[in-house]
Amino acid sequence: MNLRPALSLLLAASLAACFEASLPEPPQSEGLACADAGSNPAPECPEPLECPACPDPPACAPADAGEECPAPCECPAPERALRALTFNIRHAADATLGALANVIKAEAPDIVGLQEVDYYLERSGNVYQSYRLGQLTGMASLFRASKLYPDSEGQYGLAVLSRFPIISSDKVMLTSGTEPRILLIVDVELEPGRMATVAVTHLGLTSEERRVQT
Repeated sequence: MNLRPALSLLLAASLAACFEASLPEPPQSEGLACADAGSNPAPECPEPLECPACPDPPACAPADAGEECPAPCECPAPERALRALTFNIRHAADATLGALANVIKAEAPDIVGLQEVDYYLERSGNVYQSYRLGQLTGMASLFRASKLYPDSEGQYGLAVLSRFPIISSDKVMLTSGTEPRILLIVDVELEPGRMATVAVTHLGLTSEERRVQT
């Protein structure tokens, strides 16, 4: 019986085993495929970045489908605060509505509280001022009167301009001083199911009036 072929195979297998045992471990690096449950374990996936605002990252799937480890969680950008502007327009006595609208647009607010707003009064050209400002700025508008003029259909009061839809409003009469004063409250919808409440007022001129009205 010729034993040379068998001895040659045995010697070759031994040399291969020794050579394989002397190889260094491959370095771990990001992006390596996850270990296949049916093969020798591959380097573990890198730990995902900690990010409290993100949901738990998905588990690393087996590599038999060639999938890679999940990408690290990316934190969402912080929410932007609402930008509000309060503006006493003095029934546009000192500037045109177009000029006032340009001031508002330059500030790029989300919400604008307007004081001393006219509604179809002769002194201001019988214009629905808050509605016109809404048209010029591209914002939703709402007006509520604090003072009525019995000799005409004109009114005078407060208004709100909003980049968001105005869902509801309420008017609270304050203690009168030299003239009637109100608190205008509106609810705006920032996004579906998420509301914000905004209040606008114009208190009296004296500290005593303001103390009583607040």
